[in-house]
Amino acid sequence: MNLINFSQKKIQQFMKINSKQSVALVDQLKRKMGTGDLSMYDHIAYYSFTSICENAFGVTFNNEEEIKRFLTMSDRHTMLVSARLVPWLNNDFLYSFMPSYNEFTTTAEYLKNFTKQDSGEKRASHVEIEEEMLAILISSIDTTAIVSSFVLLLLSHYQNVQEKLYRE
Repeated sequence: MNLINFSQKKIQQFMKINSKQSVALVDQLKRKMGTGDLSMYDHIAYYSFTSICENAFGVTFNNEEEIKRFLTMSDRHTMLVSARLVPWLNNDFLYSFMPSYNEFTTTAEYLKNFTKQDSGEKRASHVEIEEEMLAILISSIDTTAIVSSFVLLLLSHYQNVQEKLYRE
């Protein structure tokens, strides 16, 4: 994909995939209605993963357990990485003595190996991977800006919520 020449065909493919995944998300949420409290994060993360994999990498995952395991491992690894932000855990040697080190290395290896799995499809070239990473970066910036802008807009309309948020 050449980001500069983002073609109409690519946009239509993107819309087709996202429409399909959106229908799957709505169907999944319909089945959960009336069953009690529901974590939207889990469902949206699943939808996001399947959409990104299919749009960016052309890979469709049909194994629901494999997807859930990836999402669980990536969430856990993110938590472990965040915990290492304290200065004394930045050193790999010192961190290797911590109880969480084994889980950190296990989740890291799983995530690295997940991307190496043979899907039976043509592997992406180095250039294609670079282009996709750039597209993901730009999309992430755009998404973050849009969501943040929308939150600020809503806060401007609901002064009571804005005040409560400020106090917290």
